[in-house]
Amino acid sequence: MTGKVKSILFATLVIAVGLGAWAWFEWPEIRGDQDEDERPAATAAAVAPEVAAPQQPAGKQILYNFDSEQPGQVPAKFHAALTGSGAPGNWIVQADSTAPSKPNVLAQTAKDNTDYRFPLAISDGGS
Repeated sequence: MTGKVKSILFATLVIAVGLGAWAWFEWPEIRGDQDEDERPAATAAAVAPEVAAPQQPAGKQILYNFDSEQPGQVPAKFHAALTGSGAPGNWIVQADSTAPSKPNVLAQTAKDNTDYRFPLAISDGGS
């Protein structure tokens, strides 16, 4: 193989690698990445429907405190839900000396750092 042919082959290889790297960064779907707005929607079979809470009269204020709840457990008349992806939230009552009404607060303690993850604590008592 002559030096000129080797140079052409080397230049072709450099261009091919460069185009591949450019495509890798420009088109996330090549590497399987998707932004939140590009993720497929959840299917109806994968998401359990929420039961509607009773409708409250306009102007009615609902105040929650967890002072009579048992620490380490999900409070009575609440349930956890998740939108987005990742692990479900872990909602528990915890003692907290800075609570507005001492001694307890409701805390989400799961350590999941999944992007586009929204754990919810939903009251069963009203909306």
